[in-house]
Order: sequence, then structure tokens, then C-alpha cells
Amino acid sequence: MAHNTVVECVLYDGMTKQSKQLTTVASDAEVQVMDTVDAYFLKVRVTADGKTENGYMYRNCFGK
Repeated sequence: MAHNTVVECVLYDGMTKQSKQLTTVASDAEVQVMDTVDAYFLKVRVTADGKTENGYMYRNCFGK
């Protein structure tokens, strides 16, 4: 399901503080939400600069 971010956010490769940052997603960017992993993170697919990446973003990157 496609959603738009409401603020600039980072796409991470995992769900810990030590997770690698894969890319930064601009505000109002469209991302595909693949799974609502837990209370803090969503598993998403992002296409940026012609490259598609899967990772995790904080829920607060999106509106209600």
C-alpha cells in the first residue's frame, strides 16, 4: 500500500539503534508499506535515484 511521508526520514536496514542508514527519504515522498512490523517501525520499499531499496522507517514519518 502506498503512503506519503510527512517529514524527511531515514530508511534503515534494521530496527535497532545500530542499524545502517540506507538512504534519506524526502518529505512527501511516496513509499510502499509492506508490513507493520511493530509499534515503532514499518517495513517499506523505496525507489530513489532509480534504485529500489527495502528497509525500515519509523512510524512517525507518516501521518495518521
